[in-house]
Amino acid sequence: MTTKTTTRVARARERPQDYPSDKSVAERDLAATRAYKVAKVDLTGVAANGFPFTWQNPEANKIIIHEVIVRVTTAGGTATAVLDIDVVASAADTGDTIIDGLDLNATAVSSSHNVTDSGTNGDEKPHVVDENGGTNDWITGKCLVEKCDDLVGAVYIFYTEI
Repeated sequence: MTTKTTTRVARARERPQDYPSDKSVAERDLAATRAYKVAKVDLTGVAANGFPFTWQNPEANKIIIHEVIVRVTTAGGTATAVLDIDVVASAADTGDTIIDGLDLNATAVSSSHNVTDSGTNGDEKPHVVDENGGTNDWITGKCLVEKCDDLVGAVYIFYTEI
């Protein structure tokens, strides 16, 4: 599984500018900005009750998750396979307050902000994730009901450090 993080930086009343993670922004610019980051995590096929993705907060500070977008490019292969996503304590834990019951057997782009995509227990709200090594510093996605062996795609986690 690979993860790529980019940073979006914006001053008040300006459009964000992209800065690759390996490039720094001048200190004078950082004083007036707030970093908006996006982590891209691969989505891969797994057996029922497996984890197509797990992501641990890489930051030394708590973060606010603004949105999670799931892009399924190859369907999972089983009609009833669904995905639950949540902020949890470990890579082996699961929950469903970010996204609950997302269909994995259809190619689509789905957002945690969309009430149809987020499901019954998904709350369409920002979520706080603890700092790296903290109590709840993971976001996991679990494949439920049936296997999703053929699944291919990506999860985009939009966040800001607190």
